[in-house]
Amino acid sequence: MAQMHKKSEPNVVVKMCNKVKLLYTDPFLWQVVKSWSLFSGGVYLARALGPVISDNMEPV
Repeated sequence: MAQMHKKSEPNVVVKMCNKVKLLYTDPFLWQVVKSWSLFSGGVYLARALGPVISDNMEPV
């Protein structure tokens, strides 16, 4: 039984690699990945820098 499990692992790895390759070879999927990544990075920066920026602002 253990040998059957080891045989199936490379197939899973190959399938995952093919899916990742598809992300950057397909122009539409690559645009989606880039847009999502930049949006997520912006949200992270806004949350991380929000308290720092709001503490340094003077009231108007």
